[in-house]
Amino acid sequence: MACAVCETSGPSEAHEIRQGQWFTAIPLCADCHRGPLLGLHGQGRAWSIRKMDEIDALAKTVEALMA
Repeated sequence: MACAVCETSGPSEAHEIRQGQWFTAIPLCADCHRGPLLGLHGQGRAWSIRKMDEIDALAKTVEALMA
């Protein structure tokens, strides 16, 4: 799947909102997931710019799966 934040085409990394709960996993590119500046596990700038949090990304993921 494409990244739920920046929409970069896959393959993406799976980010679990709660560890071990795969049904709440969201697809993220490496930059939006682990990037030191943009990533959720870094400074989270890509998320801040888009005014997104993990629940917003999960909603986009579910919407893409249902389309």
